[in-house]
Amino acid sequence: MSSVISLQFEASTVEELIKTEDAQRKSMLLKKSGSTNENDEIIGDFVLSLLNHLLTCGCSSNQTASALNFCLDFIQKTCNGNLIDTVRTLHQSLPTFNTLDSNQLTSTLEFLNQTYLTHFSLYKYLLTVPRDQDYTHLQKSVCVPDTVETLSAAKPEAQWRYEEKVANIKKKYGAMEKEIVDKEVA
Repeated sequence: MSSVISLQFEASTVEELIKTEDAQRKSMLLKKSGSTNENDEIIGDFVLSLLNHLLTCGCSSNQTASALNFCLDFIQKTCNGNLIDTVRTLHQSLPTFNTLDSNQLTSTLEFLNQTYLTHFSLYKYLLTVPRDQDYTHLQKSVCVPDTVETLSAAKPEAQWRYEEKVANIKKKYGAMEKEIVDKEVA
């Protein structure tokens, strides 16, 4: 299980996140969790989106911390199940979650629906299927002609490459010829 998802938020942590610049919040969150893996970065993005959502709903630091803990605990409990059981779990656990007023709660449930529930299979895969980090690297070389000509002077690539090779050979032999002449003169 991802370590960001197991974080417990307090009002002081929320206030610290609020004071931090947007660009630094994710690194601060990952630092608090002590993790650097890709799953935690994705869950960190979810947590920060939820944090921003709760703040725009007018939640206090205590309400925000409570809602973050509720949502992360809910995700942690339900990520191994199916979507129907997840919705049932959410419905059953709502009476215990009473820190938000009805408008804030409705808005937060809409947020969970649009993020976690809509992409339930993706989050389930992310949180339950172990996978290797894949860092594929592709390096392409680009050859740019020395002079830019009009399109009417365009050549097929094979011809252009051939002419470049010939020009390089001439440069190489020209330099060698110059060295020979310089040695003979000296």
